[in-house]
Amino acid sequence: MPSILLVTAWFAPSRQIGARRLDRIASVLQAAGWQVTVLCPQLQFMAPNDPKMPIPPVEILQVNVWAPRLWAKKLARRNVAAAEPLPSQGRAGAVAKGARPWVQLANKALSVLEFPDPFQAMLLPALAAVRGRRFDVVLGSLPWRSMGPVAAAVARATGAQLVLDYRDPWAEGVAEHPSTSELPAPWHRWLEDRCLQQAILVTGVSPTIVRWLTARAACPVVLVTNAYDPAAAPQPLPPRPPVRLVYTGSLAYGRDLLPVLQAIAAAGLGPEQVVIDVAGPHGASVTAQAAELGLDPRQVVDHGMVPSQRAQELVAAGHAALVLGSRGFEYAYPGKIFEILAKERPMWLLSPPGADAPDLIARHHLGWVSDPSDPAAVQRALTLILSGPADPPIDLHLLQADHVMANLQQRLRALVPHPTHRAKA
Repeated sequence: MPSILLVTAWFAPSRQIGARRLDRIASVLQAAGWQVTVLCPQLQFMAPNDPKMPIPPVEILQVNVWAPRLWAKKLARRNVAAAEPLPSQGRAGAVAKGARPWVQLANKALSVLEFPDPFQAMLLPALAAVRGRRFDVVLGSLPWRSMGPVAAAVARATGAQLVLDYRDPWAEGVAEHPSTSELPAPWHRWLEDRCLQQAILVTGVSPTIVRWLTARAACPVVLVTNAYDPAAAPQPLPPRPPVRLVYTGSLAYGRDLLPVLQAIAAAGLGPEQVVIDVAGPHGASVTAQAAELGLDPRQVVDHGMVPSQRAQELVAAGHAALVLGSRGFEYAYPGKIFEILAKERPMWLLSPPGADAPDLIARHHLGWVSDPSDPAAVQRALTLILSGPADPPIDLHLLQADHVMANLQQRLRALVPHPTHRAKA
């Protein structure tokens, strides 16, 4: 039986969207006959958590994170990861402008100690947790960036092959968003290059990430998108009108529903024609925007923060789900795409031009795409959505978990040509 250790910053029951990819990988590999172990932070460092969320039946090693700034936040009764983190993760302990010079100096020293991010402090507890263990493969999932060097060190300590799985870029992310790191981009590139030199396989979730890493890695770099499980039974669309548009999740990183609200207002549509259901932490700001535009209060329904299952029920009760891309994150396939696919709903993607996600939507006929900075394009998409159901999607099997994870499992299995069960020491 081949063995694998998954090193990740998030795992069930964390509600962070990055945890879903690792939950799926763990479950699929376990079912395929792997001995799966997960190494992740303790629950308080993976918040927000959902106690009702299913946890894959694998061995889980939860370790402490000895990062001074994270502990300072915890002692100050601040949730260390309650806000949705930046994909490139870096400044969890950033000091506000105008802080005293000695505070700024201390923070700078800590940023060096915690480089490339505060979760580098997992390293010593992680090595202690696997002392005396052996694995065939160690897979480190980024972000956080530190999961790369932590996984590399654990792989060396356990005699394992190193695989790096990228949901977001590292050095390229720092170059694109310098404010996410207190240390210069060349430091990050140097450390990432060391990890890439050790890796025997690299996977990325989007074409742009794969292209960037192919230019730097000496090993194969392959595309392994996120995936979804098809519904057990067909889920017919609810009756219309009104058409219900659904948005679940955060509006961080510059995401904004204002272009949609403006298009509704410009078309003079009332609650009898279209309603937007919003679930997440920013519903109040959406209702305020709608009020400023003079929309009927019934047109935006703020459901607040709801459990994951309830959010999916809202998607299933709608006619189309909204997906928002962010400028500067054009490399990303938003995880919401795959959650929506599982509910067999078309989606309306509002994304800056040049991003990877619009190509995915168009290639598989998943719905509509608009540039949010182009009011006419947003208006045209809204008109199409109101006019009737979307065209049926195509080639969905390429995005389904059975297909995607089978390819990943085969890639990993090839790294262990003669697997043997490695018992715990």
